[in-house]
Amino acid sequence: MNEMSIIQNDHYSGFQEMPHPPLFWLGPYRLRLFRLRDRIVPWQVRHFYYRHEAEAQVGVLLSIALLFSHVLTLALQAVAGYSGLLRSGILYGGGLFAPGLKSLARRVPVTRGTLLYREAQPANELMVLVEGYGRLCVEHEGSRRLTVGLVGPGDLFGEEALLDEPERESSFEAILNSQVDVVTREDFTTFVTEHPAMLRSITEHLAQQLLAQQRHMIRLAFEPVEHRLSWILFQLAIANGTISTPEPNVPIYHKELAAVLGVWRETITATLNRWNNEGVIAQRAGHVILKDLARLQQMAEEP
Repeated sequence: MNEMSIIQNDHYSGFQEMPHPPLFWLGPYRLRLFRLRDRIVPWQVRHFYYRHEAEAQVGVLLSIALLFSHVLTLALQAVAGYSGLLRSGILYGGGLFAPGLKSLARRVPVTRGTLLYREAQPANELMVLVEGYGRLCVEHEGSRRLTVGLVGPGDLFGEEALLDEPERESSFEAILNSQVDVVTREDFTTFVTEHPAMLRSITEHLAQQLLAQQRHMIRLAFEPVEHRLSWILFQLAIANGTISTPEPNVPIYHKELAAVLGVWRETITATLNRWNNEGVIAQRAGHVILKDLARLQQMAEEP
């Protein structure tokens, strides 16, 4: 009997050291929370949880860990992209390249539909598109201009100025009202000589831009008109800074969209009118309002 009492005393420490119930720190709100749980969570789920409590807790912890790792990955990718932009030195404070070179550049506004320069002109300057959107184009059949490249915010263009006998290979036309930072060939050469690390950044940027231009040209050449049109409207809404608004607005005419995509104006008009009737877009004079972004994005991403 004494031996049994000793064993019991070894395993029993009294009511004062009883473990606290779950969520005891909520006080009077604890029971309300449990009632709310019982209303929301089906009894089958609660029954399964209590029968397999250990396994369920492990699953919940793994799910939380996976969610956290996914969020952390997205955050690191965003930071890497941002720091990569800073490392490349292409844009600095909404301007050109780096602080030293930014002071040598001049800001040039370009109204939509106008040319900054023409092909075959002497190429004495490099540019960065700070705001807006533009295209590189060549004369075709005397009056038409064929798109050979698209230029978005942050893109470097006019790199023909780095050649020994610089001459423009194409014209630059603003699709939206744009702001361009321009630096002369002499100032750029002097700056790169004094800061050789910049040359690698410029080379990396041009290589990435070349790959992007190749993808753009494949899209413009081979994809159906609906895919190309929905894609370019998205790009222009982003460049115009209205993509996050309830109804993004793209200030552009049908003939300008046709010129960018290399199709007949009638084709653009017929497609936009059909989308207007379906509620995908709305139209005003010189403007296209994107109403159904999900539908447009689906069409733009279809293979």
